[in-house]
Amino acid sequence: MKNQYDLLNGSSVDFDEYEEIELTASEKKRMKKRLKRDIKPTRKKARPLIAAAVLLLAVTPVMMQNETVWASAVRISQQIGQQIELLMNKPEGSLSSYKKR
Repeated sequence: MKNQYDLLNGSSVDFDEYEEIELTASEKKRMKKRLKRDIKPTRKKARPLIAAAVLLLAVTPVMMQNETVWASAVRISQQIGQQIELLMNKPEGSLSSYKKR
């Protein structure tokens, strides 16, 4: 099946078939506002991301003072090191000289 936009390239529109309708100023303003709202919805999507980033920045210093957070971070980094060894088909512990302890 052809691309739908390619099909539109071959079409022609006769504007003489349509009557011209005059809009009042309030109707024009309402249509313009609705079109702007439909075209630019990205601002609404960015607000939750900004709020999440601010919350993360506020909570991070508090979390880094907690010992359990540090312990889990060390454990996760060790697991990542083990996974890298597995992916590279190296024996376990062969890359330990490159790891910080």
